[in-house]
Formats: sequence, C-alpha cells, structure tokens
Amino acid sequence: MPETSLVQVIWTTLAVFFTLCIFSFLYKDNPLYKIAEHVVVGVSNGYWMILLFRDTFKPLWLDPTVALVTGAGLSTELTIFVISNLILSIFMLFRLVGGNLAVLSRWSMAVVLGVSAGVLIPLSVQTYMYEQLKGNVLVFGAFPFPFVSVSSQAAFNNLLIIVGSLSGLAYFFFSKEHKGFFGGTAKLGIWFLMIGFGATFGYTVMGRLSLLIGRIEFLRDWLGMIF
Repeated sequence: MPETSLVQVIWTTLAVFFTLCIFSFLYKDNPLYKIAEHVVVGVSNGYWMILLFRDTFKPLWLDPTVALVTGAGLSTELTIFVISNLILSIFMLFRLVGGNLAVLSRWSMAVVLGVSAGVLIPLSVQTYMYEQLKGNVLVFGAFPFPFVSVSSQAAFNNLLIIVGSLSGLAYFFFSKEHKGFFGGTAKLGIWFLMIGFGATFGYTVMGRLSLLIGRIEFLRDWLGMIF
C-alpha cells in the first residue's frame, strides 16, 4: 500500500466529513447538511467566477479595453469590437440606475439573445437533427430493400427509430382527431414514449446508484487509510 502523507489524510478526512454531512439528510434536514450544502454552492460559485474571469472576461473585455485606453495599437476590427462592448456594457449597467436610462439595457439584452440564438440554433439543428437523420439514411442506403431486409440489427434498430419518431410526432399532433389509422399511430407513439421515459428513468437510477457505490468505496478506502 503506498505511503500517504499527512496533508492527503487531512484532505481525504475533510471529504469524508462532507460526504457524511450529505448522507445525514437521509435522517432529516439538519445543520450539518446545511453546512455541506452551503460549502458546495460557495465553492462552485467561486470556481465558475474565477473560470469566467480568466477565460472570458479578461481576454475578451479587460485586456482589449486596457490596450485601447493605453493606445497599444489595436486593429480596426478589434477597436470597433471593443468600443461596441464598452457601449453595450454601460447600457447593461443602466438597469441598476433605473428610470428612463434602464430602457437602454434592452439593447444589450437584445444583442446577447440574438447572438446566442444565432449560434445555438444552427448548432442544435446540426447536432440533434441533421446528424441523426444522416446516420439513419446512410445505414438504410446500404440495403437494396431496407424496409424488408430486417436481418441486419442496425437496419432493424433504425427502422424502430423512424417508426417511433413518426408515431411520437403523431401523438403530439392535435390538429387532427386521434381516430382510425391516425389514432392507432398516436397510440403506438404513446408506447414508444413510455418505453423511452422508462429507459431514461432506469438509466438515471443506475447512474445514481453508481455514484453511491463510488462514495461507499471512498469511505472504505478512507477507513483503510486511517486504520
């Protein structure tokens, strides 16, 4: 067994203490659980604040602004970018002042939301729609009679994906009454949805159990370290 230093023992013991504090919630809400909860929230906020300052605020706002003020020789594009950032940042702070000036903060919010939508919508369509559809079409395209030749497991799985997707969409189509063939398709969609929700729930439960097993093994290793 490798030799452990005193510092490692102290940090591991501290982690064990907070683990037991969280487990104490199984009995009831208590001050120890509150302490651990507040420490987690505080450490997480501090970590993300430092990360955002180092990776976003400083390189994209602070450093270019300092360079602009000190006349470090920025390019024309970067100068326009920095001045626009300064103006929109000042507009955002007007929300703290209130009054008529607070209306200007909407311009900053509009730019943030517009840029975010412009970046995220194409990315989501590319990732969650186009790539999924392209994957299915490529697999079916390899078979001369894709909907008949179900001997391949990949072709059968993709057939299930297509039937499940179309029947699920039929269930959420409320402009047409769910009767006849369309009603049967919608009921089939309910089956696919329930199976999907059940599989997701089972996956989540197994993931949480895996975390619990990891914590129990951590406590066992700590006991071996101490004794």
